[in-house]
Amino acid sequence: MTFVDGQPGQNYLCEGYYTFFSHAAPAIEQMARLISSGRPAADIMGVSHQQ
Repeated sequence: MTFVDGQPGQNYLCEGYYTFFSHAAPAIEQMARLISSGRPAADIMGVSHQQ
């Protein structure tokens, strides 16, 4: 997805944010599940991630 600077509501940072959050979303969601189950988010370090 490409974002063009100058489009209403978007700037040059949008593409970078999109890329970062697309990559990080699975780990963030897993940390949320850990916290919801009473475990610390740091337990994510013991979880295997496939890319």
